[in-house]
Amino acid sequence: MKSKGLSLIEIMVAVALVGITTAAGYTFYRSTFKFQTLQGSQKDARMRLQLTMGLLASDIKAAGFGAMDPRYHGEDKGSVRCAGLLEGTKKSVAAPVVTMPPAVCDPTIPVNGPIPNPVVTPGNNAGAPDTITLVERNQFVGTLAADTAPVLQNAQITVTPSGGVGTSTIKGGDLITVGGFFSSVVGADPVNNVIPLVTRLQAQDTFTAGMDVYTVSTIAYTIGGDATCNGEPALLRQVGVVAINNPPTLVACGIEDMQIAYYLTGKQANGNVIPVAAVNDPPANNTAFLAVRVSLVARFVDPNPQFLGGQALTLEDHVPAVAPDRFRRIVITRVLELINDGCQAADIIC
Repeated sequence: MKSKGLSLIEIMVAVALVGITTAAGYTFYRSTFKFQTLQGSQKDARMRLQLTMGLLASDIKAAGFGAMDPRYHGEDKGSVRCAGLLEGTKKSVAAPVVTMPPAVCDPTIPVNGPIPNPVVTPGNNAGAPDTITLVERNQFVGTLAADTAPVLQNAQITVTPSGGVGTSTIKGGDLITVGGFFSSVVGADPVNNVIPLVTRLQAQDTFTAGMDVYTVSTIAYTIGGDATCNGEPALLRQVGVVAINNPPTLVACGIEDMQIAYYLTGKQANGNVIPVAAVNDPPANNTAFLAVRVSLVARFVDPNPQFLGGQALTLEDHVPAVAPDRFRRIVITRVLELINDGCQAADIIC
């Protein structure tokens, strides 16, 4: 008995069905792949933001540690407050760089010369990412080896490493602090854990053995570039002065913007504290930081090559161009209390 084969029409229908099924499967595969890639990129961006904000928050909250001698920081001398923690630098497109004038302190109070001024330097760049420079503890050196009387100028202290970095990393000209309050400039490279000092530690009482000794340094955060980020913007952290042997440290790739606002307190004639929210410019004399609001923006490429629905975000005083692009963005915002700064102001009860 003869069997009939498939007709040409049946073959064509079968081929069409196979093609449709294959195309549908491929489309589903591509959609699933894009979705999984997008979800992975979002998860990675959120993780980078969380880790970056954690480091930045830790540094901002610690600003002023080691540079907050309570005998003159924040003292109110009439209409002018003593320099140290409050002054900053203002940067904007509409105005040139303006440095707040240093306050005049009571001349009877010995000024501890090496303390950097200011402890918080805002960089408010209208129309661009902001910057911030902090002064705070850098490395734990060790502890005082013995009770030490108030140190006169050109004296020295002896340190027991006690698990810290020891004195091997300290050089002449570095700034150190004892107990987080009293600071001095190192006169020369230490020998046998003995640190020579150029300026005296302004203490009223004897330093006791076991008090912590730290180095104090500036820490600056900026948005820039790094070779490992393949052209993507990055958040950079600079400890001390930029040099060939001390380049900025990459914190995270893909951080497109950092915007900072400052919560201030002012003083009226009746002595009331005035909270000023969302202040983008650094404070002038007779004001102090209460808190800092930080916003970070991370971006990543959408896996869909046809996607053009992204655009840079408007935050604080930064209004970027609104041209569409292929980037998706995530923003994180935190308000951080300045533990060592705001409490130094004479008009704040901490």
